[in-house]
Amino acid sequence: MSKDLHHIIDTHEAFPITAFTSDTTIYGDPIDQRGYESFELSVVSGILVDGTYTITVEESDDITFVSGVTEITGDRLLGDYANMVFSTGENNTVKRIGFIVKNRYFRAKVVSSSVTSGGSLSGQAILGDPANAPTTGAFAPLA
Repeated sequence: MSKDLHHIIDTHEAFPITAFTSDTTIYGDPIDQRGYESFELSVVSGILVDGTYTITVEESDDITFVSGVTEITGDRLLGDYANMVFSTGENNTVKRIGFIVKNRYFRAKVVSSSVTSGGSLSGQAILGDPANAPTTGAFAPLA
């Protein structure tokens, strides 16, 4: 029996390709996980000249992330945030981590530190285990 992954996942931009040139914190747009039971975050680095880039994920039932914002931690991580830290020289590297999300919306958070020249990263969210399959792959941004 052959299996088909294409029709049981959906992909979203967790955060766009971002060039970091100083110490900063960026947040990805909220992603609505309604209709899916699993979530994986994949982050890809470009050239990292200097600095450290730490990726975490926040969740909320408020699409604006004004209230009820919590970082996903503990036994709800499928992997470890320590593996989601990029450092100088980790060029063209892909790292991923899974989550058990309890709230409706989630977003990626990237904190860069010790950056002078910088580097670039981008993130993609993969939603799986849909309530209704096949998925269409037709993602419409929330904003």
